[in-house]
Amino acid sequence: MTSIDPDGATVCVICDSRYGSTLALAREIAEGAGSGGARVRLCRVELSEPEFSVDSERADYREAQRIYRELPRATADDLRWAKGIVWGSPTRYGLMSTPLRAFIDEVAPLWREGALIGKVGAAFTSTGGMHSGNEMTLLSLLLPFMQHGMIIAGVPHSVPALVRTRKGGSPYGASAVTGFDGTLSVDDNEKAIARALGGAGGATGRAGTSGSRHRWNWPAPTGSPEKGHASCFFLWPQKGGTKVACIQSRGPINTFLWSLKSCHSVF
Repeated sequence: MTSIDPDGATVCVICDSRYGSTLALAREIAEGAGSGGARVRLCRVELSEPEFSVDSERADYREAQRIYRELPRATADDLRWAKGIVWGSPTRYGLMSTPLRAFIDEVAPLWREGALIGKVGAAFTSTGGMHSGNEMTLLSLLLPFMQHGMIIAGVPHSVPALVRTRKGGSPYGASAVTGFDGTLSVDDNEKAIARALGGAGGATGRAGTSGSRHRWNWPAPTGSPEKGHASCFFLWPQKGGTKVACIQSRGPINTFLWSLKSCHSVF
């Protein structure tokens, strides 16, 4: 953990979208990552039909789905390739959508391999209202990253749009409030927060310094969670450097070792 990865940052943005709002956020995140110097892949998850949560006869829904279906379908290989993984979906009762959850279950073999340990994870969502599970959904999207032993990236309040926003956007990730009929567009503040999440202040900046589990020197999980090892990392900027909090579990799953490190030479 002493130098920037010579291969540079690689970021995979994975989305599930209905009326196009979540995809709009995904595009802003991808743009922010790309402008920060990362190589970016923008992907979708497998479609799930019939769709019960939207009006599938609406013209705007059909057009949004036409555009969405043109995206490449995300695979486990995309996650292996990426040093930063940003995924998001519309909210469903304060949780992620079923198609995205199905994808996360699909790539479970990566957990057994420890393939994502030390990589960066971030999240985004869209909700109908301000209090429709916006931040709860973001937290549900972040939990799988912790199981994989990944670094969690958020949005600091140094991003001006996060202070100005009157709709979506959160320290826990990017979000948009689209109205219960999905007709409100993603506004400028929500877009700026999404770009910041993907850019140098978020996933791209961290992904350039993270790498394989060997760089972090944490072993991959072996056997069941009770017998294996799991680690998760939290980081935040401070004056003079970035603090990294590491939670490591060895042996019984309810036994934790906490450590706090200053990584001024890295970030």
